[in-house]
Amino acid sequence: QALERLTTQGRGQVTLPGAWQVYGQGGSLVLAREPATPPPPLVPISLPATATGRQKVGDLVLIWQTLERPELPEVLSTDPWQAWLDRDKLSLPLVVRGWQPGDRFQPLGLPYRKKLQDFFVDAKIPRQQRGIIPLVVSGAEIVWVVGHRLAEPVKITSTTRRVLHFQALPGL
Repeated sequence: QALERLTTQGRGQVTLPGAWQVYGQGGSLVLAREPATPPPPLVPISLPATATGRQKVGDLVLIWQTLERPELPEVLSTDPWQAWLDRDKLSLPLVVRGWQPGDRFQPLGLPYRKKLQDFFVDAKIPRQQRGIIPLVVSGAEIVWVVGHRLAEPVKITSTTRRVLHFQALPGL
């Protein structure tokens, strides 16, 4: 009965015997086996304030480089695993950490700040994955939800002189 309700409502989750979970995600049902122990939360990492760098973060490798405006490609990638940030709007060093209750940020394209929890719900990110999504933080502000969205205040504009380009790759 619980599975039948899940198929009609499309959201929520059902626990099955053997540590199996069924949950709604993006109009589909996902069957996943819960690990014996949940993945550990991301330990905050301070990124070196260098023009280029590479840092392992959880299952990903973050690679970054600073570019001057004339060095930018004509069309910037919209790949969610890449971020193009206005370098002069950032406070260094940047920190990469996991989600914390009460976190807020202003997603690209929105005129207001939003609870990260609400962003995750709206983006249909399963509860089980939220704690392992890396967040790039400048000062106290989330500037990139890795793999999902850049923050509005650090987007590139016509007055941008320097750009910090990030790329997140599967850990090698």
